[in-house]
Amino acid sequence: MQPGDVRANLVVGGPPHFTGFPRNLQEMTDMSDLFRALTRAVVFALGLTLVSLGCSPNAKNEQQYWDNHQKEMAEFKGKWPGFNALLAAHEAKAKPIFEEASKATDEKVKAEKMKEANEALSGGLLAKITEVKYKAEGIEGQIKSMNDLKIEKSKQEDRAEAIAAARTELDAVDAAMKAAKPASEDEAIKLVEEQIGKLISASGDADRALTALKGGGAKPASAPKKKK
Repeated sequence: MQPGDVRANLVVGGPPHFTGFPRNLQEMTDMSDLFRALTRAVVFALGLTLVSLGCSPNAKNEQQYWDNHQKEMAEFKGKWPGFNALLAAHEAKAKPIFEEASKATDEKVKAEKMKEANEALSGGLLAKITEVKYKAEGIEGQIKSMNDLKIEKSKQEDRAEAIAAARTELDAVDAAMKAAKPASEDEAIKLVEEQIGKLISASGDADRALTALKGGGAKPASAPKKKK
């Protein structure tokens, strides 16, 4: 039998044994571990690449953010005018940055500058006021969900009380925002955060009311009685 003859690798009573395959279970385990490690490394590297791409600013997206912020500013100026001067100060700081971005020819530079302008406009006060808006809208959605429930007559009074309680808190927050005339951004943010806290509490009450009306949980909170 010549060296290299495949018959030299035959195992009596079994299939041919090729020396290119793992020689034993330990070797197979080592190769499996190596394969898994390489797979994890490739997946991790791919994930980092996707995250990096996803985090890079995009001029089209930044323009949309800017337009949305402008709409929010216009809405808040009409709804809660006491914040107008402070919001205008943010806009005055952000607008020159955005105008500079529009002159950039490099798309990456343009996107970065537009992002900087958006952060100058939306950071701090505008973000907080926007949070008031969306939390209030969330409670409106909870009120609608309560109204849409088909419930027995015995729970209708509970529903009315829960809706009245939520509506009372919404009205109180709106009144506070309309009456506000903060002299500084710090004062404004403190005031707005207080309203956010009230909305979070009201949303929790509304959520518990919904659960109770659907058949579980404690009795819904009653609307606070108005002072005479």
